[in-house]
Amino acid sequence: MRSIFSLSYDDLFEYIESNNFEKFRAKQIIEWLYKKKVVDFDSMKNLPKNVISKLKTDFVISSLNEIERKKSIDGTTKIIYKTFDNNIIETVVIPNNLNKYTICISTQVGCPIGCSFCATGINGFKRNLNIDEIISQFYLNSKDVSNIVLMGMGEPFLNPDIWEFLNRMTSVDYFNFSSRSITVSTVGIIDGIKKLVSFNKQIKLAVSYHSGVSETRKILFPKIYDIIDFKKLIKALKDFSKTGKRFTLEYILIKDLNDNKKEAEILNNLSREIDFHLNIIPYNSHKFANYKSPDDIDISRFISYLNNVKYTIRKSKGQDISGACGQLAGEKSIIYN
Repeated sequence: MRSIFSLSYDDLFEYIESNNFEKFRAKQIIEWLYKKKVVDFDSMKNLPKNVISKLKTDFVISSLNEIERKKSIDGTTKIIYKTFDNNIIETVVIPNNLNKYTICISTQVGCPIGCSFCATGINGFKRNLNIDEIISQFYLNSKDVSNIVLMGMGEPFLNPDIWEFLNRMTSVDYFNFSSRSITVSTVGIIDGIKKLVSFNKQIKLAVSYHSGVSETRKILFPKIYDIIDFKKLIKALKDFSKTGKRFTLEYILIKDLNDNKKEAEILNNLSREIDFHLNIIPYNSHKFANYKSPDDIDISRFISYLNNVKYTIRKSKGQDISGACGQLAGEKSIIYN
């Protein structure tokens, strides 16, 4: 059945009018959904029974079906959902330093990018998630969430519905969530970065950079190496930085591959041209790739090569439940399909 989140504000008004209900009922429904986040239509107490009955006949609130919820020893929770067409997606809720939670949301079933270090693309790409499926991941897990990252399964900028998602998250008519607390991650889709430059909200950007060495990028990004021109990507990031919006370069540190001085020197040179923050993520191992996680000494050595580069070493959470960066929906999509 269709999710009510597939309707925009205007769609809902049209639906209400076409069913000869009072126009103000649409605003009431929006209030119950986006402000009070009710879990069922019966909780919409100021709606008459005939409106509630019609809503229950035509819609569900969420089309996602939760089939498993796994809790990590570090407090991270991974939720596995089955979609209406029996595909599997995963959402991760992570404790953060605000004593609240960051939710990591998926935007696609699988991923077409096929990064060699990531489990998500192992089973290929199925489809984009619909707007209601993206919203539902937040809606079903919104308690005490202070930050949203579109860093789950898929490449966000290849799903046109993310712009509607960002609008609904930040609009006062909908969730009114702080735009500064939302981050979109991309492998470097230049058109998406350009569109975010002109987007009228302070959405943050995270770029899956991982290497500035041509030969290494070809290994890490075999499917898109010839598609995303590295020089054009850097130009797009320069334009983005001129807006004053913050962005990070995500750097999965892999032992004996990109933990060397040459990579660090490229980052040093880049930091003289663009103001960025480097997010160093020690590689999270999984059975679908043969890369090695760096030891502490490898991490320390790489950091020693960096000059004037602002960086953070991110300790990945949820590794024991395959919920860390690069681990999502590898084996799960096999088990549950």
